[in-house]
Amino acid sequence: LEERHWNTMVTYIDRLIGRTEYEQEAERLGLHERRSYARVMLERSRSEQRIGELTGTIGAEPAVYR
Repeated sequence: LEERHWNTMVTYIDRLIGRTEYEQEAERLGLHERRSYARVMLERSRSEQRIGELTGTIGAEPAVYR
């Protein structure tokens, strides 16, 4: 899911940057920097290390018993 999310973000930003009519908006919104960040996150989501970072996080909220 995480990999799919970041892949979608990279694709979407690439499409916007590629449209000349959005050149000024892309600059104003900092899309080049956002694309760089999204690419880093995409690569991170694909790494074996990321799996280790997530281990034990799902459902890790403490249970409240009364």
